[in-house]
Amino acid sequence: MLKFNASVSELKKIMELFPQLVSKVIDDTLKCIKIIPRDGYIEFQGTDLETFVSVKLNNVQYEGDEAFLVDGVILSEIIDSFKEETASFEFENGKLKITSGKAKFNLPSNVSQQFPQIEKLTSEEMQMKRSLFFKMLDVAYCASNDIKALAGLNLKCADSLLRAAASDGYRLAIMGVIVPFKANFDFIISNKSVKIIQKFISKIDDEQITFRFNYPNFQVESNDAFIQVRTLNEDFPNISKILDTKHILNVSYHAPEFLEALDRVMVITKRDNDKVLLDIQPDFIRFYAEGKEVGNIDISIPASLEGEPIKIYFNPKFLYEAIKHITSPNQRLYISGELTPAKIIGDNVLEQFAIVSPVRS
Repeated sequence: MLKFNASVSELKKIMELFPQLVSKVIDDTLKCIKIIPRDGYIEFQGTDLETFVSVKLNNVQYEGDEAFLVDGVILSEIIDSFKEETASFEFENGKLKITSGKAKFNLPSNVSQQFPQIEKLTSEEMQMKRSLFFKMLDVAYCASNDIKALAGLNLKCADSLLRAAASDGYRLAIMGVIVPFKANFDFIISNKSVKIIQKFISKIDDEQITFRFNYPNFQVESNDAFIQVRTLNEDFPNISKILDTKHILNVSYHAPEFLEALDRVMVITKRDNDKVLLDIQPDFIRFYAEGKEVGNIDISIPASLEGEPIKIYFNPKFLYEAIKHITSPNQRLYISGELTPAKIIGDNVLEQFAIVSPVRS
C-alpha cells in the first residue's frame, strides 16, 4: 500500500521527462514508470534499457512502503489534464486511484519486482555550467542516422579540454571548452540519448550539472534527478587530418545576413537542385542558384576576403545548419580548395566550429 498527495505543478514538471522515453517501447513493463517511496521523498523511475531516468518528488508526506508500476504515457496524460493544485495517489491491492478535484481515475497497476534495477553511478564526479553543456549537446545536429560509428555525439576529454563532435560523413561539427576538472574519456552517446538528455537539461533549474562516466554508462545529474545512458560500442573516426588541413583563403561575414541569403536560396534549391554557388570576392559574397523548372536567384551580402577570389559550390542546407549552430554572429569561412572541406569558425571565446564539404559544380 502507498498513499500520498502531491502538487500538480511539480508532477507536471516530473512527467515532462518521461513520455519520450517510454512511448515507443514494446515491452509492457518498460512502458511503465516505477513509483517508489524513499526516505523523505517519492522517486519516479523510467527506462527503455538504453536510458534510465530518476526524479525526486520532494516535500511529500506518504503512508505505506510499497512501490508500484503504472503506464507512463497514460499517467502523463492524466496529470496534464489536471487544473487543480493538488492530486492524491492511492495504490492498494494492485490498483491505483488518482484523484484531483472532481476527477477520479482508477488504473491497473503492478508490483515492481520485474522492473529493471539500475544503480546510480558513484564514480568521480565532474561539474560544469548547465547552459554550456546544453550547447555542446547541440553539436549532434549533424550526426548520421545510418552509419553506426557516426550515429550520435562523441564526447572526449583530455585533461581539462572537453570536446563534443558529430559528423554524418559530409560535414563535421565540433565544440571544445576548458572545464574545471581533469579527466580522460572518449565515448559516443546515441542520437536518441542526446535528445533525451537535452530535454532533461532544459527542464531543470540548476546552474551547474554533474556528470559521471563508468564504461559503458554515462550519467548526468541535477540536485533532484539524474539520467543515465548506455554509450555506443563504437569508435569515433580520427578527425585530426581534417582539422590540420591548410587553408588558402578566408572570408569574414555577418552570420544573420548569410543565413537570410541562404533562406532565399533554398526556396529554389529545395525543389530540384541542392547546390548553391558562392562567388567570393574581396568585399562581398554572391549567392547564385537555379532550378530547371523554377528559375534562379542571385543575391549578395557584404564580406571581407583575405586571399584570392574563388567560386565554390555547397549544399545550402548543410551550410545553413553549420552557420546557424555556431553561436557567434561574426564568423569566418576558411577554404582550402573547390572540393576540399571548408571550416567555419565563430568569433567568440568558445572553440566552436564546423566543417562542410563542397559539392561538384
